[in-house]
Amino acid sequence: MNPFTDPVYEGQLISTTLRDIDGDIVPYGRVHFRTDDGKYRTVYADEEGSVDFRVPAQENEIYNITITGHNLIPSYFSFETKADDTKPKLLEITTSPRNPLITKNIYLNIEAYDNNSGIESVFLLLSNDNFENYSFYELSNSFEQNENLFSFNLGRLKAGEFSYSIVIRDYANNTYSYNNDNFKFTIAKPIIDYIFPISIILVVGVVGISIIVVYKGLQKYSEIVRKISEKI
Repeated sequence: MNPFTDPVYEGQLISTTLRDIDGDIVPYGRVHFRTDDGKYRTVYADEEGSVDFRVPAQENEIYNITITGHNLIPSYFSFETKADDTKPKLLEITTSPRNPLITKNIYLNIEAYDNNSGIESVFLLLSNDNFENYSFYELSNSFEQNENLFSFNLGRLKAGEFSYSIVIRDYANNTYSYNNDNFKFTIAKPIIDYIFPISIILVVGVVGISIIVVYKGLQKYSEIVRKISEKI
């Protein structure tokens, strides 16, 4: 059976299952790709007949395919890659933990989507001073990965407000930048930063009151001693 009936885009990761004419899985099948200009590659299916292969980012490339396997008559197919002119999309952004703390590593989770060639890389710029200074992060799919969720470990950050900008690139080199006034999160100051000054004020107040009480007590004691001395 022809496993390449769906459109194939330049740069796309092909994920398919090899089956014979009866629809049975072909384990460990061999798939040989060759182009008209001499490029070629051979990949092998696993025990379940699954095979993954990413084609180069070149549109209108014709691939001639030969599939062989144990007790399988060689099969011959072909396909032509389509152009991928669609920019990748940003689906969702979340932080973990939901309310960031200075005591924990902070993760910015970015879900991206590209239905044609697939996401190649996601880039992140993070700043706490309106991008006068910023940190740069990058996460990428390997050549045989097609993940859509990218989780950036930002480590432990100091308290304050952070803004970020996101750039997404697919395997056909379509790139799109996402900037939004809502692309920010705040790390609150720990409660101890508020408690400590208040504690100092309370301690100073208690000490001051204690000194006054002791001073008044000493004055009263001196007066009693003076009166006793007068009577002796």
